[in-house]
Amino acid sequence: MIRNTFWWQWVLVTLASFLVSLLLIEIGERPDIGTFEGVIGGSLIGLGQSLV
Repeated sequence: MIRNTFWWQWVLVTLASFLVSLLLIEIGERPDIGTFEGVIGGSLIGLGQSLV
């Protein structure tokens, strides 16, 4: 049961981090994002995953 809980936490945090990165960086901006914006978005998702 503990493994299952960890999996759900990881999935939910990954989705939430992805949505936050979309909100902060990609939505309403240029159609193509640059390298810097991609690094920030990936870092936000990775940070969220590391907290689980």
